[in-house]
Parts: sequence; C-alpha cells; structure tokens
Amino acid sequence: MAAALPGNITQTVNSDNFIPKFSNFDVFGPAVVSSALAGLQAAGIDYNQRTSYTIQWNGSVQRELAKDMVVEAGYLASLGLKLEQNVQPNNAQPGLGAIDPRRPYAGVVYAPGTKFPSYVNVVGDSVPVGFINFLPHSAQSNYHALLVRFEKRYSKGFSFLNSYTFSKAITNAPQFRNAGGVNGNENSPAQDSFKLSAERGLASFNIAHRWVSTGLYTLPFGKQAQYLQEGLAGRMLSGIQLSAIFSLQTGFPFTINLQGDPANVGAGTGGIYVRPNAVPGATAALSGSDRSTSRFFNTAAFTQPAAGTFGNVGKNTVIGPGLTNVDLVIAKEIPFRERMRFQIRAEAFNIANHSNYSIVGRIINTPATFGKVLGQLDPRQIQFGAKLIF
Repeated sequence: MAAALPGNITQTVNSDNFIPKFSNFDVFGPAVVSSALAGLQAAGIDYNQRTSYTIQWNGSVQRELAKDMVVEAGYLASLGLKLEQNVQPNNAQPGLGAIDPRRPYAGVVYAPGTKFPSYVNVVGDSVPVGFINFLPHSAQSNYHALLVRFEKRYSKGFSFLNSYTFSKAITNAPQFRNAGGVNGNENSPAQDSFKLSAERGLASFNIAHRWVSTGLYTLPFGKQAQYLQEGLAGRMLSGIQLSAIFSLQTGFPFTINLQGDPANVGAGTGGIYVRPNAVPGATAALSGSDRSTSRFFNTAAFTQPAAGTFGNVGKNTVIGPGLTNVDLVIAKEIPFRERMRFQIRAEAFNIANHSNYSIVGRIINTPATFGKVLGQLDPRQIQFGAKLIF
C-alpha cells in the first residue's frame, strides 16, 4: 500500500520493545515478533506527486519508387516526465562503523491530530526507523530514433518490408517495477540517494541498432497462376506460401554491481545498488574472437571499491548479447468449397538454431558467475498446425 494513492506508511515490526506501545491490544504475538530491538522499515510516496506522462513527436519523408514500392526516412522521439523513482532518504553516508547513528532521521512521529480507535491506547508518539523507501515522481526519460523503411506492397505474389532503427534511450528511473529488468536482477534503489544525477544512463531496454526484414511469397503455380495451370503438379503446388522474418539487433545494457552493503549505508530492497570502480585505461568490451560464454566482457575492467565507499562506474555501462533470429513459415491452402479453405502449415522459429544469449553474470563479488553467460533464449522450435478458413 505504500505505493498506492493517496499515500500510506507501511511498518514492518521487527521487535516487541518499540515505542509507541499498544496497551491491551496484542497485534504481534511472541511467535511472530523477535525480542531483539530493531527499528521499523518505512515506506511512503510524495503526497504532491504528479501523474506520469510522455510527450512524443516525430517526422518522416516518404518517396514512392513505383506503384507498389515506397521508401521512408523518419525521426521519432519521446520524453517521459514525472516517472516514479525509488529514493532512500534515510540512508547513511558511506563510511565505517555503526550505521544507525549516521542516518539523517532517527525515527518517525505521528502527525498532530492523528486519531486512533478507542480500544487502542498509544504510549508515546515516536518510532525508531531504519531505511525508508520513498517513491517520488521525480525521474525522467528520453528516447530518440532515426529510422529507414523500404517496403514493397503485395503484388504478383510477393511482398517484403525492410526496416532499420538507430536509437538511444536514457533515463534515471529504476527497474523495480519491471520484475528484475530485461537482463536479470536490476538494482532498485539509487547507489547514492543524495546524488541522483549519477543514476542517469542508458535505459535497460535500450537497443542501439535493430534491423527487421519480412517477406511473403506465393508460389506461381495453379489454376489462376502463371505456371502449371493444369495437371496434378499444378494442383499440388498451388496455394503454397513462404514467409520469413529476419531480426538482427544489438544487446540490452546492464549494470555491474556488488552484492550486499559494502558502502555501509544501510540501504534496503536486497542490497544490490553499489557499483564498482572502473580500472583506468581498460574497457569492458571484448572483440568477437576474445568473447566466450565463460567471459562475455572484460571482467578486469572493474574493481571493487574500498569498504565504506561508492564506486564510480555508471548505470548500464555494459552492452549485453545481441540477437540474430530467422523465423520461417510454409503454408498451403486447399479450397474444398466455394467459401471454405483448409490450411496446413509448418512453422520454424530460430530455424538456424542460433545461440542467442540473455542473462550475463554482473555481480562482481560473486566470481563464480561474474562475466559468464547464465541463460539463453529458445533454440530452434518447429511446430505444425492446421486451420479451417471460412
């Protein structure tokens, strides 16, 4: 409920020795609550938050090359404003030693005039608090793309569409609403909640280059076609269509992080937020001959920061695996009544059985998986189907 309107504070109780104390109203039994003294975890939203929105604009130029061919070049952009952001305003500054004495806020208090049910007797008005998840609508994003399209509309049994997009998406919004992001467990809170400008970087869904070609071809055989208008061969080859989709794109970016809280700031939500330091003169990218599933990027380009400090590497600075994929369909239609046709089809996805990798180990202090490919997309899949068209 902390992320719902109009605004709430959720409290996870870790102790039965906190103030205020509820008299004659035992909400938390001894089997649930630890006796160890601990602060509450608080969460809330900005009461004055604005509704998120986007502004979009585009322009294009088209040229007809023939009666069934067109080429187009265009520009597309969008600006996202008032996006939700995960900020933790009660984190301590990086350092060594106890965390709680270094937090900006020691506790929370009830608002003046707060009314409680008659059966609750509140003793005191303050509650010690640890980290706070605050969700203001303060983030932004932008997307810019150049596109080229070449299309032949369907005529004489043939059509195709080729499109290429060169784009860039930048944001300082986290991925905590995206079930771990595109490439695994992306960090939710900012590394430094007091320096949100350092969170600006490539969006996790950014794709710099993408090429897609599609085509459809009907074999020119059969009763009303160009060849084999009569005979058994013409009947067998009539109504056969071939179609294909070829996709080629660069990879999604991801962030190099450290597991845990080596900066010692007391952040929450899993503790995956601290980034490493960049090694001067080193680059994360590897050439094709040097790259492998056991070393997808140059792990030596990063080093762990000293205890009690943040790293200087930015967000989403490593580009993940790209995509190469070809899907193919062969279909044949058999008319057996005036308005009814029976279609049989064979479909192959990733027909070349190309290895398209997905998740890469990005946690520097888990050397068993750091820099290694941990998952891949589906291999070749072939399926057969039939349908009645009427």
